[in-house]
Amino acid sequence: MVVFMMVFPMVTAVIVIIVMRTTAAVLWAKWIGLVEHPDWYPGLKRATANRLAIQAWLADHKQGDCPKPCKDTTSFPLPPAGKGSPTLFCFSVARQGPEMDTMFMQRQIGSGIFGCDGYAVYSDVSVDIDGYKTILIPSTASGVSTDKTAANSQVFMNTWMSLLTGTKWYDHDFIAKVDPDCVFFPARLRGHAAPYTGQNVFFLNCGKYIPVTMYGALEVFSKSALGAYLSAHQRCEQQFPFNAWGEDKYMTNCLESLGSRTVTALQNFLHDERCWGVDCGNKAAVAFHSFKKVNTWYNCWLLSNHDGY
Repeated sequence: MVVFMMVFPMVTAVIVIIVMRTTAAVLWAKWIGLVEHPDWYPGLKRATANRLAIQAWLADHKQGDCPKPCKDTTSFPLPPAGKGSPTLFCFSVARQGPEMDTMFMQRQIGSGIFGCDGYAVYSDVSVDIDGYKTILIPSTASGVSTDKTAANSQVFMNTWMSLLTGTKWYDHDFIAKVDPDCVFFPARLRGHAAPYTGQNVFFLNCGKYIPVTMYGALEVFSKSALGAYLSAHQRCEQQFPFNAWGEDKYMTNCLESLGSRTVTALQNFLHDERCWGVDCGNKAAVAFHSFKKVNTWYNCWLLSNHDGY
């Protein structure tokens, strides 16, 4: 019995390591290998190959740590529900195509918005993302604003009202709107947000221009700030030309007019190609933008999280 008690934890640890390595190999093949080098995987197609098929192929070609596909490999492991404090509710608006591909990848690696305490994906198409169903909104189409950015306020006003008239967001301290092409590390956001828990604030994340502004790739609001918006959003709709503005500009002006306080977060917050520039080797930045292809998104995440695969 003593021998069993000593050996069993070691065996369990070895199994866990093998499963983790196998999962990493499968995910890399799915989201990078099959995208960049499909010729490396004769007989596999990324659009149709699930985890079981990829793992079987890797095992047959002696590229996986399992001698044969492990049991229960048709789904990907998901992170535990509780992640830390302050709590985060994160959401994205995703269109069918590359954006939805990125949501599948985030779901399968358990990162991006799926690393938050609560999450939602809004879309104008109904999609089952490995057990999570998108929430339908009327349209995700946008025009061009007066400052040559996306005139997407109407799209996100529909999304905000769909979110805020529900109850899930209110169980969390901060709410983050994250673009699908934004490589996002929720755990890193908590350190920035924690000092402002319980306050009526939102974050400005780009100092390239004066005044400092909020770039829409990553928008972070306290629960109190969005509560104020929910109570008085009609006032902003009457006061500001939302049809001609980008959503980030609209929300900034609206919340400031409603009395929300801004927090300037420039150091290791959002590294945007149009603002600070992007260095995926940075292991402290909350987010990197933009990576519109699923393989480049995953490569950046791997580099910032693990020094690459």
